Amino acid sequence: MKFLKRLKYPRTILAFMAVLFLFLVTVDVLIVSREREAKLDNVREHAERELSLVGTFVTEPMLMHEFAVVEQFILQWGEKDTDVISFKASTPEGTALADFRRPTDTRHSLTLRKQVTFVGKHLLDLEVVRDLSGVERALSSLYWQFVLRSIVLTFILGTVVWYIFWRMGLIPLEKEIDRRREAEDALRTAKDGLEVTVQERTKELTSTNNALLAEITERTTAEEELKKSEHRYRNLFENSPISLWLEDFSIVKMYLEKLKDSGVQNMAAHLDDHADAVAKGVKLVNVLDVNKTTVNMFQAINKEEFLRCLDLVYAEETYDVLKKQLVAVAEGRTMLESEAIMKTITGAKKQVFLRWSVSPGHEDTMERVIVSIVDITERKMLEDELQRSQKHESIGILAGGIAHDFNNLLTGILGNINLVKTRMDPTDDVYPRLEESEAASLKARDLTRQLLMFSSGGTPTMRSVSIATVLEDAANFGLSGTTVTSDIGVADDIWHAEVDRGQVSQAIYNIIINASEAMPEGGAVKLAAENVTINAEHGLPLRNGDYVKITIADEGSGIPEEHLQKIFDPYFTTK
Repeated sequence: MKFLKRLKYPRTILAFMAVLFLFLVTVDVLIVSREREAKLDNVREHAERELSLVGTFVTEPMLMHEFAVVEQFILQWGEKDTDVISFKASTPEGTALADFRRPTDTRHSLTLRKQVTFVGKHLLDLEVVRDLSGVERALSSLYWQFVLRSIVLTFILGTVVWYIFWRMGLIPLEKEIDRRREAEDALRTAKDGLEVTVQERTKELTSTNNALLAEITERTTAEEELKKSEHRYRNLFENSPISLWLEDFSIVKMYLEKLKDSGVQNMAAHLDDHADAVAKGVKLVNVLDVNKTTVNMFQAINKEEFLRCLDLVYAEETYDVLKKQLVAVAEGRTMLESEAIMKTITGAKKQVFLRWSVSPGHEDTMERVIVSIVDITERKMLEDELQRSQKHESIGILAGGIAHDFNNLLTGILGNINLVKTRMDPTDDVYPRLEESEAASLKARDLTRQLLMFSSGGTPTMRSVSIATVLEDAANFGLSGTTVTSDIGVADDIWHAEVDRGQVSQAIYNIIINASEAMPEGGAVKLAAENVTINAEHGLPLRNGDYVKITIADEGSGIPEEHLQKIFDPYFTTK
């Protein structure tokens, strides 16, 4: 009965139901709006996928200029999909390849566009317009269903909520007010105790915070010291006058351990027999960094070029020391020193002294290995030069002794030839033979004088001579009795040269003899002389001035590369 009495206030009930109805309608609108957005997103996503698929299908025909295929495919696609209002394909220049249109009076549509590209090249523009009428009709139906349900729900919920509010709201309200007053009194009492607790906790937090700040300060100081240490290390690494490499051998270590697990017991012998294993191990070495000296030593432009061209700096001989490094890793050693031959990026060979060492703390993983390289090419050249000089000195002493004895024998021979010539008629047939013998003996005497000069370090006898005459005499004498001919080209205005005629003649004679022996089946030796003026631009180890340049060429097979460094050694021969 009390509930019926409450119905005497229709305005209150209607106002409450109106508010509830507006709330439900608002919820309905939000739900339908979100549903509409979801459906539109789904339609748009589906349409974009279809458009991308169309772009994929027409890419190949467009690349092959099969425009008719593209047009037929677009029209078939439009006919097949009933939601497509129009589908247009046009070139980047605006030329339409296909234009499908379906008559419709819809007010709801979705337009999508896509560019079809291949390897950055713009091939085609696609534009599709889809009909959204079906989506809108479904959403409108859904909206009115929600509204109808909201009216029914408003009536039911309004009545129930009003009754519940009366039974469970107004009556218990006074009791709740009383309970709240009691709770406020209890809260006021608890507040006083809470303030004391907060003060105590605040002191604890302050103490903890101070300790934390001290720890942070300590860590910050340690990090700054670490940064300074890293900076010093980086400065020493980059500016070291020695070539330094920072390498990671961790993967190499795992590779060698797998070889051991597979049954390899003697790693050095295994690597000697399997060059491919050495090459694979070298490729697994990760060069992390190199310093400026390394870049300059190996004639690279920068670090990037050097690291990119690492294979170029490894000569065939380099793999011997690289193999030693792999053996050192396999045996767990942390130090290796050896000489090696490497190449610059431009191909020039260098002799180096290499020191391979594992950084402390990385002995187990081999993640940090320092390789230092010193260029000893010049030192090796000086050592070779010293050995060559010592060998020359020894040969000179021996040659001097032989030359003295030989010269004594020649003196007797020349004396007897001269005595025979004085007692023989110049018209005698034997007389020319005696002259040839005398000339050969005189050349032999000049040779002994050169040997004596070589052994004693004497100064050559310099005279102004005709180079043309020297070339003719050496060619006639050296090629006599052979099938090799001479081709002498000397200008009429060739200068006279200040030379030791005996030494120059002997040198040219020896070259001609070598040339004739290199052509056993015959050929030609070309001798030429020309005037040249040398200055600093020529880069030759000669003083500036006027010189006569002699060129000798033959048609032989040439000098093997392994003999080129020995051709100036005294008495060197391959016979």
